Amino acid sequence: MPLLALLTTLLAALGSNAAILPRQSGCVTQSQPNPIAAQYPNVVTGTINGTFAVIPIPYAQARALVPPQFNILTKAYESLMPGLNGAYPVGVHSPLPFPFLFTPTFPSPNPPPTHTNIPHSPPQQLLLLSVLNHDFQSFGIRIPDFSRATLNLPFIDLLHDGHTSFRYQLGNALSSPLAYAGATIYGPPLPTLATFDPTCNAYVYTGGPNSETRYTGYEASSGKLIANTVFQNRPQGNPWSVEVFKNLTNQVIGNAVFCDQFVSFWNTSVTQGQYAPVSVQGKATIAQPLFPPGNQTFNGVWGYKADLAILERNAQSCAKYANYQGTGSGD
Repeated sequence: MPLLALLTTLLAALGSNAAILPRQSGCVTQSQPNPIAAQYPNVVTGTINGTFAVIPIPYAQARALVPPQFNILTKAYESLMPGLNGAYPVGVHSPLPFPFLFTPTFPSPNPPPTHTNIPHSPPQQLLLLSVLNHDFQSFGIRIPDFSRATLNLPFIDLLHDGHTSFRYQLGNALSSPLAYAGATIYGPPLPTLATFDPTCNAYVYTGGPNSETRYTGYEASSGKLIANTVFQNRPQGNPWSVEVFKNLTNQVIGNAVFCDQFVSFWNTSVTQGQYAPVSVQGKATIAQPLFPPGNQTFNGVWGYKADLAILERNAQSCAKYANYQGTGSGD
C-alpha cells in the first residue's frame, strides 16, 4: 500500500480531516496552488510546473533502450508526429509515483519480441520533463514540493496488443527521498536521488534581452551533472502542437507489471490566460544515470513551458489500461 494511503487511513481513524507535512525549508515557490484538489479530494492531485520537451533520436538507438520484449508503436507516433523524418521522439518529463514499501520482482519476458521485422526505421522521440512537483495532496494530506527530471520513451506496446501506447520510464531523477521510494516500483531502471538548481521552482531566468530559462540537476551521491536544460521563448516555428504534448503526457507509465495513470490536465486555470503554455526552443544535456548511453547534448529541442494540474493513480494493473486514451476535464 502506498505510504500516502497508509497516512490517510491513520488520519481517518484518528478523526483528523487535514494534515500538512512540512515543505522545503526556506523555499518560496512561484507555482500556483493545486486547482483540482477540491474536485478530487480522495485522489492524489497536484501540479507539475516546468518544461516539457521532445528530443528526436535515431530509431535504432531507441530500440536499444527499450527492453526487447516490448515493441515500439511506430505507426502511432508517425501519425501523431509526421515531421520526425526518421527520428524517435524521446520525451523529457515523467510523473513521480508516491512511495511504496516493497520492491517487486519481475516475470521473465513473455511473449517473445516481435520487433525484428520493422520495414523501415523512422526516428523515435524522448519525452523530457524538468519540473517542480507542487502542492501534491490527497485526503487533506500534503507532501513537500520536490523537483525532478524525467526521461520517457513513449509509444511502447507494454500489453502486446499492437495499439495501446504506454510510456517506458528510461530515467527518473528526483529530489525527494519519499518520492524516490515510491518510484522504485516502476523500475528497473531504478530512480536517482538528485539535487536541483533552482531548488523550489521549475526554472530560473538568466535575464538580459534574450532571457533564457535554465534548470540543472546533479546526482546527489556524486554531485555530477545529470541534466541541464536551457530554453528561450519561441512563439513561432514549433513543429509540435500542444495537442502532441497532451497525448505524450497522458500515456500511462509502466513496466507491464505495475502502471501509473498520470492524468495531465492541459485545460485548468493554471494553464490558461497569463499561465497558458509557452513555446520554447533550446538545448538539453542529459547524462547517466538519467540517460544510459551517457553524456549528450541535444540542440534545437522544442517544447513548452507549462504548469499542469495532475491526477495520479499508482500501482495499477497495466492490463486495465488496454485501449486507454484520455485527459482530464479541467476545473
